[in-house]
Amino acid sequence: MIHLGISLGTSQVVIASAEEGILLQKPSVVAVNRNNRMVACGREAYDMLGRAPGSLRVVQPIRGGIVTEFDLAAKMLRRYIRQICSYRLFKPLAAVAVPSHLTEVEQRSIAQAAQDVNLRGVTLVHKAMAAAVGAGLDIASPHGCLMVDIGAGTADAAVLSMQGVVTGGSRRTGGDAIDESIVRYMRGKYNVIIGPLTAEQVKKKVGTALPRAQDVTVQVPGRDAQTGLPVRRTVGGNELVGTVGEVLQQVADVVLHVLENTPPELAADIYAGGVCFSGGQAQLPGLIEYFERLLGIPCRLAPHPEQCTAIGVAALLAGDRSRSGHGTVTPSPFAQKYKVE
Repeated sequence: MIHLGISLGTSQVVIASAEEGILLQKPSVVAVNRNNRMVACGREAYDMLGRAPGSLRVVQPIRGGIVTEFDLAAKMLRRYIRQICSYRLFKPLAAVAVPSHLTEVEQRSIAQAAQDVNLRGVTLVHKAMAAAVGAGLDIASPHGCLMVDIGAGTADAAVLSMQGVVTGGSRRTGGDAIDESIVRYMRGKYNVIIGPLTAEQVKKKVGTALPRAQDVTVQVPGRDAQTGLPVRRTVGGNELVGTVGEVLQQVADVVLHVLENTPPELAADIYAGGVCFSGGQAQLPGLIEYFERLLGIPCRLAPHPEQCTAIGVAALLAGDRSRSGHGTVTPSPFAQKYKVE
């Protein structure tokens, strides 16, 4: 029996199994025609963002951890699951990582999106807990640990102890919010209009949480807001620090809120053990140092930060000793099971 751990992110879907590791990692983007028929999915659809003709609609069906386009999310997940399981005799069990701020209705929408994709059942697991297991933290110990996951659409933080979430918080902010801030900055500073895909490339090439000793620049193509003509502007990463910092402060507010509600004994454990960060946006240059300065405690980046949530979900579902390294791990009290008919 295969156990699938699914990280349904705003920017990408990662699927792992406790038995085989990472099975799939593709963008959470689909392209549909006017009849709502899916014509592209994953990387092919991602490359269409901002470039598709009027006859096609390119959509990210998951935003801020919420399924905003239910039918398209189900079609996307169905295609990805079939790529993995089409050759298998038995239907797999699956678990999905979800942010802690989701309502019961939003949680059920994610579970229902797994219908008709060759799954036996779906379990929902706290995202920060899954990331902690995937990062190798000892969540079974009575000593507390703090896990922070920063994705494209959500930022989750949780203090974990004895296989449970002691206190946690979540906010709909992350990499997409940084992209939107860069779009606004280019319009306000240079009077140049750029799309979110260009903004994402700028972030990846020169984005930084703290000023660099030697600045890095990039040529940003866009459209002049006055003349409408194509233009290019040279932008340095250091001048974007304030723009990026606006979003990082939102993430910091979540982390500080969690720490303020942490029992003193566990707070002492966190001070000694530090904070672990995961998620694609946690790889932003200077981010770890940024939070070390802000919190005054050691911070570190999890191994394979984009994949550790899916790995942890699969481990929690399977109760895999080798993934956790600290004995059998059972799903947290937050986990909910849904039978998919």
